Amino acid sequence: MKESRFSEEGSLDRFENKLFNPRTKISDVTQHHSIREITKDEIPTAWGDGSAIIVPKKTTGKSLGFSMLVGSLVILLITIVFASWNIWQKRNVISNSNIDVVLNVKPYIEGGEESPIAIAVQNRNNVTITDAELTISYEKGMGGQDQTEKINNKIKIGDIKQNEMKNNDAILQLYGAEGESRTITATLDYKVAGSNGVFNKIVSTDVILKTPPVSVHIEGPDHVASFQISKYIIRVKNNSSKTTDNVLVTATMPSSFTVLSTNPENKARNMNAWILSGLSQGEERTIIIEGSVKASIGEHLSIKTQVGSQVNNSYDIGTVYSFDLKDIAISDSDLRLSFNAESDSGKVDFFRFGDKVKISLNYENISGRALDNVEIKTALAGSSFDSNTVTATNGVYSLSNKEILWTKDTVPELTNLTVGAKGVLYFTFDITQTGNDKSFVRLDAQGSSVGADSSIRDIKTNISQSFQVQGETSLTSQTIYVGGTVLNSGPIPPHVGIPTTYTLRLNVSTHKSLKKGTVSFNLPSYVTWLNKILPAADVTYSPSTHTVVWNTGDIYTGMSKSLEIQVSLTPIPSHLGATPSLTSGINFSSQETYGTNYNVINKPLTTQLSDVDTSSDKWAVIAQ
Repeated sequence: MKESRFSEEGSLDRFENKLFNPRTKISDVTQHHSIREITKDEIPTAWGDGSAIIVPKKTTGKSLGFSMLVGSLVILLITIVFASWNIWQKRNVISNSNIDVVLNVKPYIEGGEESPIAIAVQNRNNVTITDAELTISYEKGMGGQDQTEKINNKIKIGDIKQNEMKNNDAILQLYGAEGESRTITATLDYKVAGSNGVFNKIVSTDVILKTPPVSVHIEGPDHVASFQISKYIIRVKNNSSKTTDNVLVTATMPSSFTVLSTNPENKARNMNAWILSGLSQGEERTIIIEGSVKASIGEHLSIKTQVGSQVNNSYDIGTVYSFDLKDIAISDSDLRLSFNAESDSGKVDFFRFGDKVKISLNYENISGRALDNVEIKTALAGSSFDSNTVTATNGVYSLSNKEILWTKDTVPELTNLTVGAKGVLYFTFDITQTGNDKSFVRLDAQGSSVGADSSIRDIKTNISQSFQVQGETSLTSQTIYVGGTVLNSGPIPPHVGIPTTYTLRLNVSTHKSLKKGTVSFNLPSYVTWLNKILPAADVTYSPSTHTVVWNTGDIYTGMSKSLEIQVSLTPIPSHLGATPSLTSGINFSSQETYGTNYNVINKPLTTQLSDVDTSSDKWAVIAQ
């Protein structure tokens, strides 16, 4: 009998084949294989002979949903714990957002007036802030050197408890132009317990300045001719509600502007400044400046005036209350006048004591019409000219008024000065032999044209020019051996290879005060610096350049300064029969207090002596 295919297969395989056989009826399966829960022992352990062992899956008895539920509860618990820890930690955290600093100040402030400002500080944190300090910062105004003056007003507050508010008051005082905006900044510095750090809260607000406490305004011509005398009026007004003392007014003129007079008198030195005391509320005072400018047609210049507080009884402005500018354009006039000066040295722009001066006064009609009955007058001012020596060609000189007048009676060409007509008027005078630091000569010329009926003057031209008078400055230098204060040694005449010491005597004298004077020269390589100087003075020597510099400092009128310096010469063979130099050219440079820079150069000093036998055989180097 043929063996069934199922006899070679396992029971599970036979069941599977029967179950999925299309010819098998369901009843055949359920008849022999009822569906029921099978036990663990009934589960096959293999799929057949030679198949892998079936390992039953171990179950935990817990579903996926249960696991997810447990995980969610764990996450929720962690979140609750972290939130609780975070809330506990934040009990001691300080936040700037919980600190309020409020500035209470008027948005518009009168310039120069004391304006109150209230600062409220509130701590809304849960802990106390300690060592609180408030700083109120602002720009008070401009200083005299155009530098902003900054104010930092510190207020000690101390501790501020939880939810506590502290109010603080301060005073502001601002200066500046009307409508100018300023920023007021409040900085609160504080600490917290348990920390060494310093924390801060910063707030700010803007205010606008109203009328300055003291205002200044300048009036005068916008167009002037070169050398034309012009007048400028400075108006100073107290706009504050109280009397102001020690108000300082300054006027910065162009460098080419010559001030002829001021009212009130300017008592400051080297600047234009006035101190106004007791300027009452609403009071206005004026300062008048007269002068002339030397400039080219088309140039634009400016005058700056400032008013402010006085610093330590000086002419320095501490805080500028206000300022004003005046722009000036250089134009031409119908009648052009100009001066030229000559002395024994030729054309000059300054004089020296003892000079004989010749002045040329040039005039020219540059208008588009003829000028009738022209008159030209020149006044001389200053104490440095001899009024008895003034002479004028075709002019009338008044000794009492120190004025020269030219009219059509003395100069017929002035009867009718046609378009483009020009001419020259001459006068001379002598400069005095001596003077002081402020010696000068000023020439003021005025030209005018009179109408045919002599009832009106068509034009009037004024020019002014000042000439500094500078004193003679002398530098003397000598080589001496026995006549000085320093003891010298070595052979005279000098011998080749043997050192000989010499004294270099220097002297500076002047008719006028000098400042920042220096005498300088170089030593040759064969001359040794001995560092012996009498009397003690500010003398330096550079070994690298062999340069000697004597800082003479300031030398006043009629004063002189002397110095002796000892050096050593060791002649070399090339010096035989010669008088070798001990120095280079000796240069003296200085600046006259009210004049220009001054320089004198003397020839080099040699072994030629001034205090021993003057024969040349005592100076020249000889052999040993």
